[in-house]
Amino acid sequence: MHIRINDRFRPFTRKPGTLLLIPGTSLGVKIYPAKLFFFELDSKTPNPLFEMDLNFEGIASRFLALADLERGRIQVQFNTSQGERVVYRLLREENKILFVFDKKPSSLTLWLNKNPTIEEEFFVLPYSPKGEQIPVKERLSLGVNKAQDFDKIKERSSLKELIPLWFFLGSLTPRGKDPLQSFSKKEELEDFLEKTLQLEFSGILAPDASKTSYLAPHNKPLEHSPFSILNEGYLLIKSLFIQETEDTLFILPHLPPFCKTGRLKAALTNGFIELEWRKHKVLKLIYHSFEDQKLNLKMGTLIKQCRFSDSKESKINITNFLNISFKKGHSYYFDKFII
Repeated sequence: MHIRINDRFRPFTRKPGTLLLIPGTSLGVKIYPAKLFFFELDSKTPNPLFEMDLNFEGIASRFLALADLERGRIQVQFNTSQGERVVYRLLREENKILFVFDKKPSSLTLWLNKNPTIEEEFFVLPYSPKGEQIPVKERLSLGVNKAQDFDKIKERSSLKELIPLWFFLGSLTPRGKDPLQSFSKKEELEDFLEKTLQLEFSGILAPDASKTSYLAPHNKPLEHSPFSILNEGYLLIKSLFIQETEDTLFILPHLPPFCKTGRLKAALTNGFIELEWRKHKVLKLIYHSFEDQKLNLKMGTLIKQCRFSDSKESKINITNFLNISFKKGHSYYFDKFII
């Protein structure tokens, strides 16, 4: 038994010149049909690295750049006025960044820093990503199923749409050097997330600490690494739904109003949790234990009892959520919560 999250995180833009982050790296790319600018984003200001030119006949139209976070890649496509179609991908493969053509007109040539490249279907970029690739495990859904046109998402400024994308991308991104400030009140945290989304990102969730948008008075760039914004923000979002100490799991400890319904899959220190809630109340909880351990469960709302079972035992009702025993390699199911 699992809690299903059907959301697929594939935000896209139709605007040439949008900055995107190659998932699992700190390499940003500003994409136009005929030119790509690459930046190292793990610095106080985006550091220009190299440029690529796509030389094709005619004028580009029907441009689309898609950040396929599920597959860890950027996909770009457009048509030319000569009736030809160009489709390519940018992705990390182990310790390399690949530029791969899926559809390439025979007349198209690829240049790197004004020098022609070898005529092949893929090209290894002169960049070595830091850290290991992080597998896709964690995801969050807040019940929104609209098309992920990122320009329209930004116009709507809906945290219900933006927070799951930030959570997913941040979970795949190496941690930055500088921690963000901590928050004791959920109102402060919600305000921080909203302001950061508007002021500290460029393009499709590409951290840019040099950005000065003048959307707020006295808006100054942050002094920490942009990757603190992305990954530490993911941890802050996670803390809204689940927190842990050595012997206690806090379920929905700081649930803000815009998160009244949702589903979560999240990694913990000694386990993995799946969670579903509606109208701020827990509906289902699945805990996959990686160790023999005893844990307390504390809910955001007072629970009188619930149904409890593991993968090998019959279902029982429990009223005591303290000192529950979990065995290594077992999965445990909680549902039918009574308040």
